[in-house]
Amino acid sequence: MIKAFLIAVGILLIAIVLLAVKILFTKKGKFPSLHINENVALRKKGITCAHSQDKLEQKKK
Repeated sequence: MIKAFLIAVGILLIAIVLLAVKILFTKKGKFPSLHINENVALRKKGITCAHSQDKLEQKKK
């Protein structure tokens, strides 16, 4: 039981470290933004998030 718990904790720690490699080892490391409005490729296509589209529609009325 304890052995399985320690293995699970070890796997979780390894996963967290691997996910944070970029953040830990670069000067301006941060997680990439997942917000649609901050994605340049989607903005070029005219795609925005639902919240922004809703706010624009409400202002038109």
